[in-house]
Amino acid sequence: MKRVKLKIGMTLAICFGMVFTGVAFVQVTADLPEKYALVIGISDYQLINDLNYCDDDARDFANYFSQKGF
Repeated sequence: MKRVKLKIGMTLAICFGMVFTGVAFVQVTADLPEKYALVIGISDYQLINDLNYCDDDARDFANYFSQKGF
């Protein structure tokens, strides 16, 4: 009787292990929407004092967003 219970217990443990292991490896791949980022850096103004490095900052942000999938 003890052997039968042990076999049933082991069988159930293996089945549960297979189910949960299988679930862990299933990945749902949904189509991700395209992402866009518009980055503008203006350093040269006509009627007010110019700002320094805005164009460089915009380039840095554009590179950052590009690495993040934009």
